[in-house]
Amino acid sequence: MNQDDLRELIFQYVEKTGMKKKFIAQSIGENPNNFSRWLTGKRNYGPEREQQIIDFLIERGMLNAESS
Repeated sequence: MNQDDLRELIFQYVEKTGMKKKFIAQSIGENPNNFSRWLTGKRNYGPEREQQIIDFLIERGMLNAESS
């Protein structure tokens, strides 16, 4: 799974739940502005932050552990 796939899943999660992107950023310990830049493709994350996003999506049923 690449970062573009993760971005798409985050957008789907936001649309499905109405959750604020700021809350997601805070949930993974990221600055909301940096998270916004990541969502728009203006930056990429390293493996640790990428794993935090994967864990967030798994915990919320948007991704299963086998597909990550």
